[in-house]
Amino acid sequence: MAFNLGGFIGGFSSKLTERIEDEEARLEKRLEEERQLAMRQRAARAADREKEKAYVEETSGMLSMLGYNDEIIGEIMKKGKGATKFAISTGEKALGKMDVNALWTLPSVSGNMDVDDQKIIDETLTGEERVMQTPLTTGTIEKTGGGFGLNQEMFTQLYASPNEYETTFSARLAKISQQKVRTSNPEKLKALELEENQLLADLKRMKDNEREETGGNTPSFTYGTIASATTAARKAKLNSVGFKTDLEGNIEGELEGREGAYYSAELDTANYLNGTYGALQDPTMADNIKTIRDNAIRGLMQYGRRQVAMGMDPELKTSYLKDPVDKATLADNVNSGVYKVGDVIQVTDKGRTYLVVYTGVPDPETGAPFVGE
Repeated sequence: MAFNLGGFIGGFSSKLTERIEDEEARLEKRLEEERQLAMRQRAARAADREKEKAYVEETSGMLSMLGYNDEIIGEIMKKGKGATKFAISTGEKALGKMDVNALWTLPSVSGNMDVDDQKIIDETLTGEERVMQTPLTTGTIEKTGGGFGLNQEMFTQLYASPNEYETTFSARLAKISQQKVRTSNPEKLKALELEENQLLADLKRMKDNEREETGGNTPSFTYGTIASATTAARKAKLNSVGFKTDLEGNIEGELEGREGAYYSAELDTANYLNGTYGALQDPTMADNIKTIRDNAIRGLMQYGRRQVAMGMDPELKTSYLKDPVDKATLADNVNSGVYKVGDVIQVTDKGRTYLVVYTGVPDPETGAPFVGE
């Protein structure tokens, strides 16, 4: 039988074409997988940047409220979260006793925290309140290095045992807030809340009389009272939506994927403080409430925009991003309980599309349980 060269060449060419097409398909699949991976990584990095930005804004705002100046805040933030947490804790303790900026020394040129500084931070953050009962052998930072760090002489004074107990309304309210954070017993919580409400009512009557007589009133709360009340409220609101927290109201575990619930709880914290302490018209407490609310709304809208951006890719879209609706349908769905906390909805109205995030927390002015652009 004669050999068919044309048939052989044709068959070989067909097989070669199939192999080339298979290789191209494998290459295209691999490129698509790498593209999807890169998109997920970019989204994750973007989420991390947003979380870090929110942390910096909220923390620097708290430091500023405690009385730290911008230069000191910048140096503290450079030292990381441990030093920042320590600065807030000691700043709260220093309020009403000394200038918080005096607790720190600025660098003459440059330098790192002294070894003794880090020891103080580590011991304080693990619960040892009296870390400065005796003078440290190295003296103050100025004598040991010249870099930014702790003024240990001032810390010795700050952590000395108090000579007497404070008996003001503010001090008692701060104590109640601290006790609320440290118990989960419903009966104890109820008793503490009753006492807190009675104290606030008595203080309000006193302040109302003061305003009538003088046309104004003195501040009602110290920064320490404000910080304690905020911590107690924040812990209760975060726990109510499933977050585990430590005694200072900090979240234990990962926040990623639950940013909507977190910022909604922050909004609820502001509402609670406004409904209890807000009636006293204390300017510092009012600023604190406004800061918490503004940060929460900003965080919610950033979260919402991120959900919309991720929704453009089927691989990254989450269940929190809901189908677009018109204004009437939004109202019907809200009234029918369709949405859950953290849901993101694009709403069309008169040719315009805007974004809302469902929080379940009534707006103080409109009563709507969502925030929007």
